[in-house]
Amino acid sequence: SDIATLREGIGAALASGDPMSIEVRVTVDGGQKKWVAWRHRLQQDADGGAVVHSVGREITLRKTAEDNLRASQDFLSRTGRVAGVGGWELDLRTGRLYWSEQVKRIHEVADDYQPTLDNAVGYYTPESQELIGAAVEAGRQTGKPWDLELSLVTAKGRSIYVRAVGDVEFDPEGTPIRLVGALQDITHRKTLEQRLE
Repeated sequence: SDIATLREGIGAALASGDPMSIEVRVTVDGGQKKWVAWRHRLQQDADGGAVVHSVGREITLRKTAEDNLRASQDFLSRTGRVAGVGGWELDLRTGRLYWSEQVKRIHEVADDYQPTLDNAVGYYTPESQELIGAAVEAGRQTGKPWDLELSLVTAKGRSIYVRAVGDVEFDPEGTPIRLVGALQDITHRKTLEQRLE
């Protein structure tokens, strides 16, 4: 419980002498629950005895925002997994590329994989690299979004087809600052189409 957590924090501060920070829920007037961040520090009083100096600050709004964000991310992750769609983002100023969990699954890489622009493009087959490269360049020049069906080879060597949708975001001066998009594994549909042909 939160009372046990608070007691453990104070006990740890007393035992180690090191400052200790914890976050706990408290009940206020009317039974409402609030979150408080506590910082406990061991001090000596005037008689040389040990006392714990504790400072608490309410963090309910922050904890609520964190919970809402976590719930939203979980929802997006679940729906993305069901639809087979993942998101990605490239910051053109820093070169940092972000892949969602589902994009990593599509590429069959580990959860801790850190994509770069070079290795991300390298998964595409040569003709698909040309198509995506031209689409991105056109987007950067004109703001035109793209919606392509491309072939790539996953990290495990599996050939698949993906739908790559993307757009460019610009700053107020008209400079492209970010590429954003979605990736969907469409291998099953493409395989059926090829059989019908």
